[in-house]
Amino acid sequence: MSSDLEKLARKFLGSGHSEIADGASALAELARKVHAPETFLQPFDIPAVSDKIYLRTREILARKGLRFVVAINPVSINRLVTDEGVESSLGYMIDSEEMRSSVPPQIEVAINPGRFRIEGSNGLSTEDQFKKIKDQEAILRSKLPKDIRAGISILRPRHASILVQFGQRVSKERERGAFY
Repeated sequence: MSSDLEKLARKFLGSGHSEIADGASALAELARKVHAPETFLQPFDIPAVSDKIYLRTREILARKGLRFVVAINPVSINRLVTDEGVESSLGYMIDSEEMRSSVPPQIEVAINPGRFRIEGSNGLSTEDQFKKIKDQEAILRSKLPKDIRAGISILRPRHASILVQFGQRVSKERERGAFY
């Protein structure tokens, strides 16, 4: 297991995900200490997208009005609150170490700045809102070329770090007068 974790760490480091690479390296060290088996039962794959498909996806989404793009980094809330100016914008922070230490995946969030709410969803139950999101996702995917559909989903922001990072970017754009 430790050798697989070391390979995984190298893959993440090579793709610019140093925080995840550090975590995998630490797990490899721990696996050696507890004498875990040397390999995973199944191969571990990190999905990758070519630059060509990535640029094509961004171009097509921009044509659909999804022009405002925010890079979400794999950063924990604990790390975000140490950044200057972030803690004061968060207000009360729960002391849950699990919540503070969880790390979201590195993704990009693209929205249409003129229409980023799903109309008619405000008064719905959470279950109905998720259904409406799924319906909107199906509509968006049906309008996209088949080769990029699988890489697109409508975000259900269940991670506090994603919301904070997105909120910071929107606030900066509002201050500049470039948003809303």
